[in-house]
Amino acid sequence: MIADNVRSAGSDVADLVMELYLGQPRVSAAPSGLKTTERKNMQKKHKFKSILFAAAFLTAVMLSPTGSYAEMGTLQWSFDTQSDINSSPGFGPGKIIYAGSDDGYLYAIHSNGTEKWRYTADGSISSSPAIDADGIIYIGSEDNNVYAIHSNGTEKWKFETDGPVSSSPTISTDGTIYIGSQDTYLYAINADGTEKWKYKTDGRILSSPAVDASGIIYIGSEDTHLHAVNSNGEQEWTFATGGVISSSPAIASGGTIYIGSEDNLLYAIKSDGEQEWTFTTEGPVTSSPAIDASGNIYVGSEDQYLYALNTSGEQRWKLSTKGSISSSPAIGYDETIYIGSSDGYLHAINADGTRKWEYEIGDTVSSPVISPENTIYIGSKIGKLWAVESTSAGLLRNSSWPMFHHDMRHTGRNTGNRSPTANAGSDQTVEEDTMVTLNGSGSTDPDYGIASYKWTQTAGRSVTLSDPNIVNPEFSTPEIDSGSDDDQITLTFQLTVTDTKGAEDTDTCVITVEEEDAWCFISAASKSRIRVLLNIIF
Repeated sequence: MIADNVRSAGSDVADLVMELYLGQPRVSAAPSGLKTTERKNMQKKHKFKSILFAAAFLTAVMLSPTGSYAEMGTLQWSFDTQSDINSSPGFGPGKIIYAGSDDGYLYAIHSNGTEKWRYTADGSISSSPAIDADGIIYIGSEDNNVYAIHSNGTEKWKFETDGPVSSSPTISTDGTIYIGSQDTYLYAINADGTEKWKYKTDGRILSSPAVDASGIIYIGSEDTHLHAVNSNGEQEWTFATGGVISSSPAIASGGTIYIGSEDNLLYAIKSDGEQEWTFTTEGPVTSSPAIDASGNIYVGSEDQYLYALNTSGEQRWKLSTKGSISSSPAIGYDETIYIGSSDGYLHAINADGTRKWEYEIGDTVSSPVISPENTIYIGSKIGKLWAVESTSAGLLRNSSWPMFHHDMRHTGRNTGNRSPTANAGSDQTVEEDTMVTLNGSGSTDPDYGIASYKWTQTAGRSVTLSDPNIVNPEFSTPEIDSGSDDDQITLTFQLTVTDTKGAEDTDTCVITVEEEDAWCFISAASKSRIRVLLNIIF
């Protein structure tokens, strides 16, 4: 790619750089009439200057906004499992990343890349985890079971189906879990792990369900149909495509359902089951669509292209990777689109369809998730979970469906948004000149997760927070003026939490700073008289 950049310069400088890049530095002939020693010295000087110039040119090419490596993602860490990761990672409370692996483990990983725990299933896991507001993780396994796991890694319950479960769970607002099985059934499971109902299709279910604002569940099947099922388990309608459906539905704000089929088409289907339009690609569409804030749809195809369509189904642009795409796109807060490909790369693409950067991961990759801290998490078939730095602070807000299974918790529902609840922690009483930690970890969101934290001091002597945009910032308490009659001061802090849809909530806490213990039994008036006396004596 560097060579391509250099060739595009089309100049003598580019030729020189190419020769140097290929290990054959070019040196101009020295003027005639020079002694051998002088000639050699001149050639050495020219060669040295040429190398310096070439290095500068290469640096400029690599740093240029139009260069292939401009704004390249950088690796934060990678985490090794023992087998393929087809599961799309979920991002849960406490900045914990959850991912399944074909080695049969569900992994819980801290945001610094260290393992928190692992839970053992009896079969491989290609299902993606879904995480509820209480931190319970739901996931399917090829051992025919659906598991509910506490945030500490202990089992809450498991539910047995009659076939492998590679579909990913959806969590409804009432706590019901919807998931498909290769035994042809869509299951509704109560929050306590008991069966609520099951709905039969005529084919294996690899697709993951999606739930709309009215509680209708949509799911694809290998019977080639998209099924619409109400919350009682009754069929509302079915829609026939021309191929097997393993793509998962995405639901637009107006209720339109987008889903791919292995007949090479992306379908737009109205909420009443009528077709709006289709779009033809040159390969099976197993990728699940994502939708931006303007309603544009992004979907990959096994023809190696990522497509961008408008709401009428017209192509805005397409971008080629060098491998088939079954990964689903994720759209960042800055409108960057991220997607994996079987070419082994995580691709970052601008909203206008131009390449931003790409990062080599290795073989087919899972669907990415974007954390509020600018990190992209994605798995690959070489058994690694990757954390790659980006410029996107979480998912695109005001979007009806910005990634696979809707949000970073993989709830799989587009049911409106409820506000988060900010919790600034308990008030504290501390001594002067000590470190204090503010605590926003009790903040919660009932739907799709908290995107950002912001601490602001609203009263008291000004202090400097270590980082006002993290859950637990620290600061050093000020000293109390020895000439003051006050034996304590108060500092007030406000915490604002914002969820992934832009809704906010605030809470405050008060930090009371007292003088050191040696003075605590003496009144303010007495301390003032003692200070005067000490000044006279000394």
